[in-house]
Amino acid sequence: MAKEIKTSYMSGLPIVGAAPDLSALAALPGLRALSLANNNLTGAFPDVSMLPALKMLYLSRNKLAGGVPPAAFAHMRGLRKLFLSDNAFTGPIPSSITSPRLLVLQLSKNRFDGALPDFVQPNLHLVDFSDNNLSGPIPAGLRRFDAKAFQAV
Repeated sequence: MAKEIKTSYMSGLPIVGAAPDLSALAALPGLRALSLANNNLTGAFPDVSMLPALKMLYLSRNKLAGGVPPAAFAHMRGLRKLFLSDNAFTGPIPSSITSPRLLVLQLSKNRFDGALPDFVQPNLHLVDFSDNNLSGPIPAGLRRFDAKAFQAV
C-alpha cells in the first residue's frame, strides 16, 4: 500500500514570482495541509478549488494581491486553519469561508474592504482581521473576540 502525501510545506523557501499553478496537487487526494507562507509569491490568489480535502492553508507573508474569488473555499468543508495575512488582498472577505470546522482565521495586514461576514462556527477560537479596510458593525458571531482582532492601524 502506497503512502499518501498529507502535507506540503514549502514555507520560507526562496520561491519568487507568480503563485504556482496548484492543479497538479489535485492528484494528491490525501493532501490536508499546504503551506506556501514566507516566500515572495506575487500575483493573484492561487486556485485552490481542486483541493477540497485541505484542512490547513498557509499563504501568509507573501506579496499576493487582488481579490480572493468569492467561491474559493466553497468545497473546503473540513477547513480548520486559514492564514492569508501579510499580503495585499483586496475586495470583500470571501463569503465561502464557511467550514463548520474552522478554528483559526488570520486575514490581517491586507486590504480587504466592506463588511465582515458573520462567522458562526462554534469552535472558532482565533480570528484576526486587523489592518484591513473593513467597515460596518462587528457581526454577532464575532463579538466574543477581542477588539484588537478588528483594529485598523
